[in-house]
Amino acid sequence: MTIETIVCKFADINQYLHIIRKHPVYAMLFGLTALVYVFGLFGEILGLDATQYASISMEMSQTNDFLEIHHRGGDYLDKPPLHFWLSALSFKLFGLSNFAYRLPSFLVMILGTYSTFRLGKLLKNAETGRLAALMLCTSQAMFMINNDVRTDTLLTGFSVFGVWQLMAYVKNGTLKNLIWGSVGLAMAMLAKGPIGLMLPALALGTDFILRRDWKSFLKPGWLLMILIIGVILAPMVYGLYNQWDLHPEKTLYGTDNISGVKFYFWDQSFGRLTGDNPFINKVQPNQVNDPTFFIHTSLWAFLPWIFLALAGLFKLCKQAIQKRFLLQSNDGLLIGATVLPFLALSASEYKLPHYIFITYPFLAILSAQFLRESLQTRLDQFSRMILKALPILLGLGLMAMLIFVFPKNAFVVCLVLVAFLAILFYFKNKASDSLKPIYWCVGLMILVNTYMNLQFYPELGKYQTGKQASEILIKEQVPNKDVILFRVLAFDLEFHLGTTSIPYTSSAAGIFTDNEPVKWLYLHNRDLAYIETHCQILETHTFDSYPVTKLTLKFLNSQKRDEAVEPFYLLKVQKKPS
Repeated sequence: MTIETIVCKFADINQYLHIIRKHPVYAMLFGLTALVYVFGLFGEILGLDATQYASISMEMSQTNDFLEIHHRGGDYLDKPPLHFWLSALSFKLFGLSNFAYRLPSFLVMILGTYSTFRLGKLLKNAETGRLAALMLCTSQAMFMINNDVRTDTLLTGFSVFGVWQLMAYVKNGTLKNLIWGSVGLAMAMLAKGPIGLMLPALALGTDFILRRDWKSFLKPGWLLMILIIGVILAPMVYGLYNQWDLHPEKTLYGTDNISGVKFYFWDQSFGRLTGDNPFINKVQPNQVNDPTFFIHTSLWAFLPWIFLALAGLFKLCKQAIQKRFLLQSNDGLLIGATVLPFLALSASEYKLPHYIFITYPFLAILSAQFLRESLQTRLDQFSRMILKALPILLGLGLMAMLIFVFPKNAFVVCLVLVAFLAILFYFKNKASDSLKPIYWCVGLMILVNTYMNLQFYPELGKYQTGKQASEILIKEQVPNKDVILFRVLAFDLEFHLGTTSIPYTSSAAGIFTDNEPVKWLYLHNRDLAYIETHCQILETHTFDSYPVTKLTLKFLNSQKRDEAVEPFYLLKVQKKPS
């Protein structure tokens, strides 16, 4: 390393230190927020979907088959492969663990937060960008999808990264931005399908139309973008074609003659929007089409910034209408990245909360833009009242969780919360008066999610019983072939046992097929009487179970939780004497 290189690196470090010294409150809040996310990296993998994806990634890391996706030895066709690729590689690097599963999504979330800052700076100014990035990473949705890790974290991070780079290309004409933007879009498509291209296309297209910038539609660079995306998608398409299109005899949920390529480019994304996805229709009934679903979802998922976002969106749409949809600024990009995807997803026949999270980086920029513009003209009384009330409501919510939800073993968490509060009080005089309510909202979101990551989610994980069962099986040194899943799927059990080959059966005849005298059964309470009739039980382990991604008030109330949980059993059994 030359002297010049060392000097340059030191100059870069000094530049970052200068930024931290200039914006100590931002540095402190971003640092504390990052620490909360780090707490969550080591928690139990929660939910049916996340544990299934972890199990698929584990199997991929063990078989080294990255082009064709399998689960429990069978063909899998639902999600694109990027999430499995990254998690499988992480398992190879760091071993099989909750941390290794979550790490790739966490890193992409950091990329998405930084991209939100850079896009906000590109569209408006650095202060708007900083505030938008802070709002995004402290929104409840981002904390949640870094615990319940699915494909949407990757989709959100790579989408906003792609939009930032392509918008920089439109403004500056730099080839580097075009290449990186194309890579971002391709990675978003590898994460979730064509919707990874849909949102950036709507965002940039709306911006071009509202600015009457027709020349931008005809930039020759878009041809290069299509080529780059095609090259990056090629391995996935090749794997899908080999696994499915070349084998019309394969069936999935009773459907044969399946085209994996068509499934990726149509059924998996647009089929969900139209209700024509044959696999979803086969495995579960269609949902009630509630056009307001993503409205009430965002009311909690984009807390505490949803009120600023709605105010900013209303103001922006009002301005667009008053100007007859002719804008001089790039605000059309924010309309195209929020309103249009929201309308498309709201018209979908199939809805889940995390589908709308892809719009939240752009809602964060809208929120920051509205706040900065309002502060210049002074906030109205209603807005000031909301900003002052939000920290109080968040604090009361935190106290309610500490007292009523999981009140035991909260001492360590309370110490951490007190430490965070002390730091916030220390810095409160360094913040401008106008932004103090925002910083207090950020601080309370940090406190709430410190509690969530250090106590709430670990306690919740105890009701996902596969880990507890695996600990007993490992302690007893039970071979995997002697463990039977009886009429249940248990991805978390398989993940902690490090295998996807646990036998499954739905009848007593399938338990003792290999002449082993003793088996261990994992089953739901509803099947206990059946087993008692057909097997002799030697040992019983009982666990309280609950579907942890479907929380209800009865379960959250510690006084009534026993009424909400259901027993699961791990039984050591042998054949009944004839």
